Amino acid sequence: MEEDVCTILLASAETGLHLNTAKCEIIMEDFTAIASSSPLADFVSVEKSEMMLLGAPVTKGKTRQSHYRQD
Repeated sequence: MEEDVCTILLASAETGLHLNTAKCEIIMEDFTAIASSSPLADFVSVEKSEMMLLGAPVTKGKTRQSHYRQD
């Protein structure tokens, strides 16, 4: 994944595509694996249990419980 981000960053002048890292999210369980020099370090960190897709929670956990009423 990091290699893909580097490819996009290096090709930005040629393609006109620029990443807005304030809107890019990385979803992981252990963020300590990301080096501070990595382009992924600027992405918004999202815990796996808090992951959402198009505004809907993906996994069971705190996020899903807060969005859906359980009877």
